[in-house]
Order: sequence, then C-alpha cells, then structure tokens
Amino acid sequence: MNYLDLETNARMRRDDIERDVRAARAATAPTPPNGAARASARSSRSGRMRTGGVATAAIMLVVLLAAALGFEAIAAVRDDHRYPPPGSMVTLIDRDLHLHCSGAGVPTVLLEAGAMASSGSWTHVQRHLSDVTRVCSYDRAGFGWSEPRTGSHTIDDVVADLGALLHAAGEAGPYIVVGHSLGGHYARAFAQAHRPSVAGLVLVDARHPDASTRLPDYETDIAAFASTARLATTLSRFGVTRLLGDAGGSLAGLPGTTKSATLARSTTSRYWASVVRELEGLDEIDARIASVPSLDALPLIVLAAGKASAGESDATRRAWLDMQEDLASLSSGASLRVVPGADHISLLHDPEHAREVARHIGGLVQLVGTRRSSRKRQNPASRRAPTAPLPARALRRLPRRRSLIGVPLRCRAASRSGLSGSRRPCRRA
Repeated sequence: MNYLDLETNARMRRDDIERDVRAARAATAPTPPNGAARASARSSRSGRMRTGGVATAAIMLVVLLAAALGFEAIAAVRDDHRYPPPGSMVTLIDRDLHLHCSGAGVPTVLLEAGAMASSGSWTHVQRHLSDVTRVCSYDRAGFGWSEPRTGSHTIDDVVADLGALLHAAGEAGPYIVVGHSLGGHYARAFAQAHRPSVAGLVLVDARHPDASTRLPDYETDIAAFASTARLATTLSRFGVTRLLGDAGGSLAGLPGTTKSATLARSTTSRYWASVVRELEGLDEIDARIASVPSLDALPLIVLAAGKASAGESDATRRAWLDMQEDLASLSSGASLRVVPGADHISLLHDPEHAREVARHIGGLVQLVGTRRSSRKRQNPASRRAPTAPLPARALRRLPRRRSLIGVPLRCRAASRSGLSGSRRPCRRA
C-alpha cells in the first residue's frame, strides 16, 4: 500500500468518527418543546409558586395569632396589677365575687347594675349615698372582678349569689334594693326571695317583662348585638376588643380611673362570654319576673330617663315611659319620677344626673329610717331587755351544746353576763 492509500484511509476513518459523534450528539440533545409542553412547564412553576405563597401566608398567620395571644395575656396580667378591685373579694363555695361597700347607717342600699355593666357604673351614685347610709355595689358572676359561674346562669342563680355574698361578708339588712335597666329584674327577684329583709325598692329606668313584645324593634337590636357579642368572645382572645377600647362611648362621664378599670375588665373573653349568656337568657328572665306577684305596699320609687338615648327613637322612649308607669303600679306605695334631660346611661354616668338619682334614693332611705324609728317608739316591748347576770350554779347547769363557732353555749352566756372566776372556766370544745 502506497502513501496515498494510507492517507485516503485515514481521512475516511476521520469522516466516520465525526459522523458517529454528530449522530450521538443528535440522539442525546433535548427535543425542543412544543406549545403544550411550554404551557405545562409554566403551569407547574406557577403552581409551585402558589403553594409556596400559601405556606408562607399560613406561617405568617400562625405567628401573628401567637403574638396576639401573647399580647392579650400580658395585657390582662398588667391590668390585674394596675386596676385592683376597689372593694373586697369574697369567697363563696367555688369562686370569688367582688363586693364594694362604703358609708355607714341603716338601711343598707344594694346597687344592682344593668346588662353588660359592673359595679363601676354606680361610682357617682355610690359616692353621694355614702354620705347618707351604708351602700354596697357588687359584680355579678363573670362581670367586673367577679369570677364566672360554672353551669347554669339563671336569674335565681344571680339572686342566690347575692344572698350568699351578703351573708359571707356580714352585710345584714334591712336593705333598699336598687336596680338599673335589666338590674331591675334582679332587684325585684331579690326582693321577692328576701322579702322580710327588704325595706324598699328603686327601679332606675328598668326593663319591663313585656319589653320583647311591646318593643319588637328594640329586641331585634338586642338579638343582633348578641351575635356581635359572640364574635367579640373570640376576637377578645387575640386582643382585638382591647384595641377597639370604648368605641361606643358608653363609659363617658365616669371618673378617669373608674373608666379605665371598667374598660380593662370589659375587654376580656370571660366578660364577653358572660354577656352572651345574659343576653341569651333574656326571655327566661322576663318570664320569671312576669310571674313575680305584686309588691303589696312595699315602698317603691320608679325613676325614668326624660329623653331618648343616642340611636333611640322618640317613639321608643315614649313606649318605655309607658312601661315605667306600669312598673309603678306594682306597689300601692309607689311613685314615678322622671329625671329631666337624662337618658338611659347618663342617669348613672353623668355626675349631675347621678346626683339626682342618689337624692331620690336618699329620700327613700330617710323614709324607711323614719318608719323604723316610729315602730320602735310605738312598740317599746320589742326592744331587747338587758340580760341579768346568771348565778354560777345556774350557769353550770346549762347544757354543753356546741354553738356554730365551736364554743359551748354556757361559755357564751358567761361572757355575756360578765361572770369570771368560775370553778369550771370556759374552754373551747
């Protein structure tokens, strides 16, 4: 083979090798995508982006909710330290209730707040009445500083709570019971259950048991607000109601500290849950009060607001005044008095209107006190005669029955009679 043949063969092998390389590259090269393939690829990338966006948003939402829960928890603890109860926390069997008493004298005035309200609403009235007699306001279960009740929450439960609270705190009667708005129902129920201890009743622009039928539009508004309260129960756990504050201005007129404390206690989920329970039970409360008999000759004052509240029509106010006249017919010793220029809320929150309310209550206090003094003068035998000292021999014959405080009765008798130096001194059982 000559040189030309070798060169030709070599060139042919190079051509074959290059052809094989080109064929291999063509076989492994990606196929250019058509329109459908390109759209599918774009959709896949968009889906991955959406999934990632949703996951990021979910994570951010969880973080925000956790932060809101933490904010509400910290704010609640801060408010507990910043706004301690103005009165005393009295322990019942399963919870503590708040009782705020001031002043001295007889009879004792009991102040029952309206729906959604607490003892703070009586601040102006209580301050004026404290100069006249003993006066006590309190928070129903779940409102203000009082712990909520577990289980049922009926009007009879409220009356039982108040009776147990007064007994535990040592606040004896006679009482003049004052109720504002829905608190008028509670006041009437308490007067019925504790009739011997109740010397008078004052209803301050109180709810009538027929309000739901005589004011259907008014009741529709209450039902709508109950739905709002259910939403607020959830939102309050995340501090939303705290951020809104007193948006409706319902606390305007109260002293600064009282307003701040009342607002702090009315933005919690516990408070709104109590509001829902109370509003949902309105029909039951109305039915219960409708069955309460008349008050006979019990001294009764019905105080009515002279003008419509914001958002209340004049027709609604006139119908409400008609119902106040009906309430004044509950007792033969009743009188109806209208406070000019006052609306449903300003009766308690406006300083001047509250002074007028306190003046009317103070007049009833003086009336009851005068009647009590007159009865004592007419029945001198009813006064307890002084106990003569018991002879030591008779004292020893007293039975050793235990008293409620664990001290033998003869020891109590000895302490009353002033005997000392007995052969058998008193000992605790």
